[in-house]
Amino acid sequence: MALSARAIDHLLVKKQEISHLYNNDNSIIWPYCEGFIPSAVFEMENPIVEELRNFCKLQPYDFCSGYYYLDPYVNIHGTICHPVKGKDFVERCITHDGINPIFNPRSSLRRGLKNLKPSDFYQYIHDTIKKTGNVGFYQQFNEIALQERWIKKPEAVNWALGGKASQSSVCAHSKFNNIYKDAAGAVNGRIGPDYNFHTATEYNPWWKLELPRTINIKHIIIYNRLNFEDRASKIKVEISDDHENWIIVADYPDGIIFGGADGNPLIIKVNNINAQYVKISLYDENILHLNQVEVYDQ
Repeated sequence: MALSARAIDHLLVKKQEISHLYNNDNSIIWPYCEGFIPSAVFEMENPIVEELRNFCKLQPYDFCSGYYYLDPYVNIHGTICHPVKGKDFVERCITHDGINPIFNPRSSLRRGLKNLKPSDFYQYIHDTIKKTGNVGFYQQFNEIALQERWIKKPEAVNWALGGKASQSSVCAHSKFNNIYKDAAGAVNGRIGPDYNFHTATEYNPWWKLELPRTINIKHIIIYNRLNFEDRASKIKVEISDDHENWIIVADYPDGIIFGGADGNPLIIKVNNINAQYVKISLYDENILHLNQVEVYDQ
């Protein structure tokens, strides 16, 4: 909005009044400018309101996401926009528009990134895309990051992201009352301290994953929940290319205690075996509940 000198003087007086009240009672909520300005202006005698489009072009204007302040779109004569400066620009764009603009080289987000150092935005965007649980998005972002020289070498792709998962059972503690929906929690890309799937108490409970295609598996990383870690101690991990013939790549019948989000997950080195399926089970009668499972080809 554009304001006359008379309106600005009136707003200053109103702000000073509110400031005085606030200093005497800080329980008073300070008003947002979006609501304060128009309500204060309409208190004036004979206010005149004109639409901005009568004075300038509004096409570049977008309050919610905005343009980076060095973007050429900001400085087009006869227009108005909402410039944003610094790291807040990236978070604001993604919060409002989601991650899709990162894949569009003509988006205001991509143009704005050219004015920022990768250290100011790369990790935030990387983690946001990883949390989508979509391995396709992650691969595409990896390629863009290399082309734009945000990174010097490709990130390892977690092929488990968003894979087809299932488990032996569910119970009252499961996130979902469905063996497929509950099992999917372990491949949503969100590493944390709690479990993301939960079986019932049973002999040899299991969790399985189908990868999007056969890959040459080199590492499997398993993140345990950070309490009751011992329940997953007698763990066995198998892989298969046909879902019939299984190869054991790790087993601990005597038990092993491992963590997860604390930086101590179970890291299994696999000897370059082609597989499309991963199965995790326990040797004893117990509950299987883990946080995340990751599968890498490097």
